[in-house]
Order: sequence, then structure tokens, then C-alpha cells
Amino acid sequence: MFPGMSTHTASKLSTSTGVCTIGLVGCASQKLQRPAPARELYVSQLIKTASAYAVLACDRWYVLSAKHA
Repeated sequence: MFPGMSTHTASKLSTSTGVCTIGLVGCASQKLQRPAPARELYVSQLIKTASAYAVLACDRWYVLSAKHA
């Protein structure tokens, strides 16, 4: 867990304001050698850390890829 962040922080904020927070996580060069959903395809420590934060801080999150848009 990240300092000052509870697992319910994002949903409490979104519910009170009616706003959905979206996180964008940049892709990485380390990938699985087989087809997989974008959330599972990238295996670098950087994307694992960024996606873990996005899960806690955002209502939804997506992988942002320059190559695949």
C-alpha cells in the first residue's frame, strides 16, 4: 500500500463527487512471449508498481501504448 492511501480512497472520492478517476499506465518493453491481455502482457517491475498504484488510486486504469494506441 502507498503512504496516505487507503484501499477505499478512490471510491469514496468518486462517490462523493460523481467523478470517475482513470489512470493511464505506460507500457514497457518487457513482455510475455505469448498473447495476453494488456494488463497481463507487460511484466517489468515499473509497470507492476504503476498498475498497483492505479488499482488503489483510480476507479479504472488502462495501459497506454504508443505502438498500439
